[in-house]
Amino acid sequence: MSARRPSRPERLLDLAPVGVHHADVTGVCLWVNERWSALTGVAPADACGRLWVHGLHPEDRDAVLAQWLETVARGLEFVCDVRLAEPGGRVREATLRSAPVVDERGAVTGHVAALTELPDRRHDTLRRLIVENLTDVVLFFDMRRELLYATPSFEALTGLRAEHATSHVHEGLCVHPDDAGWMRSLWAGLWDGEGYAGAEFRVVADDGIERCCTSAGAPVRDDQGRQVGVQIRHAAVTGRRAIAPRGADADAA
Repeated sequence: MSARRPSRPERLLDLAPVGVHHADVTGVCLWVNERWSALTGVAPADACGRLWVHGLHPEDRDAVLAQWLETVARGLEFVCDVRLAEPGGRVREATLRSAPVVDERGAVTGHVAALTELPDRRHDTLRRLIVENLTDVVLFFDMRRELLYATPSFEALTGLRAEHATSHVHEGLCVHPDDAGWMRSLWAGLWDGEGYAGAEFRVVADDGIERCCTSAGAPVRDDQGRQVGVQIRHAAVTGRRAIAPRGADADAA
């Protein structure tokens, strides 16, 4: 293919932060920008004259091409998450969005697509693994007192499903009757902006076993300092057999 001087639009597209390719109606590349080559590892000279899926991970090319052909045959925009293979073996994830190019008569003359690299999801996976393996219980509520999230460890501690965390906090579910009133008052105070730490109480699990816990809670605030929710953290106290006395009993002791 003889070299040609790129047009001004193509020079501008070379500065775009996303990969761009222009293909004919069959999917053969006519032009790619520099970012597309950087993402796929395929030089412009090697990309042009070949199917655009050549820039994808080898294991994905056939399946993605079949999906693309089916979609464009119906005149629809194509959107798909794809994998990109680098020469060193690293795999990148990206989103491809392809749209038809039509002439003044409305006939499809080709396709143009944008390739956008996705953020590295390994950190998301790591955070998920950390949360799922926490032994402490962490609960998040919004200002309507509705549960937003409970770590899986809530079920391990109480024997109850995560959705029961709402009743646990507002009604004292699975809290020892002698401790329920005091803990409920601490939890209610969180919505008034009052945090607490070092509270001790007993959980009566679904299997009837009592477990001693410490608890701390704090308001959750946004960047403006406005309270947007509350967080509560419980930790089982290994080896503890009794809760230390509180109030008047503690003073007497």
